[in-house]
Amino acid sequence: MADNNNTSWSISLNVSGTRPATGEIKNVPTGFYKGTIIEAYTMDARPDRLVMKIELEGEYQGAVRTTGLNFPKDPNDKVRYYWRAFMESMGYTPAQLDSGTIQLGLDAVKGRTVHFKYIEEDKSTNSRDQVNWFPPSDWAKAKASFVPTTPISRPQARPVVVSEDDTAAIANIAVTGPANGMGGGLGHGDLLSALNVR
Repeated sequence: MADNNNTSWSISLNVSGTRPATGEIKNVPTGFYKGTIIEAYTMDARPDRLVMKIELEGEYQGAVRTTGLNFPKDPNDKVRYYWRAFMESMGYTPAQLDSGTIQLGLDAVKGRTVHFKYIEEDKSTNSRDQVNWFPPSDWAKAKASFVPTTPISRPQARPVVVSEDDTAAIANIAVTGPANGMGGGLGHGDLLSALNVR
């Protein structure tokens, strides 16, 4: 049989500016995480919203989660509270944030470490995943006291333990003929009676 594999190949390739496709970690459970903002941008269709991609650290290293914040529409827009939480999660101090207007852009956000609680989506209630920002010190306290929820445990069937006496009792049951249409007279009740199961 002829070998059809060509090992004399070459390619001209430029991968600068791309990220490696290492496979996305899809199932990140609800919990407290920190990560690095690797992208921050607006889209033509939503110029009033900052979209951020965060690469997680720790146990789920390399997993990327996407979140965003709407830009405030006016000085009284309540979304400012979320921006404050986001900025504190990056390490801005209350004194810095209370000093007045702060100018933010890509350079002030990209590459920064953020601290947050990630709440995974719940398909049963159609709720999307969510990010809640925390200042680093509050995040550490909340993370330390966080107890992950565990799946509801289903009752397990208990194994039937058959003793030597039970084996003898089963052996002494007389098979009288096809009483149940299944080819034998040993019914469910007979077996349970022999085993003293009530």
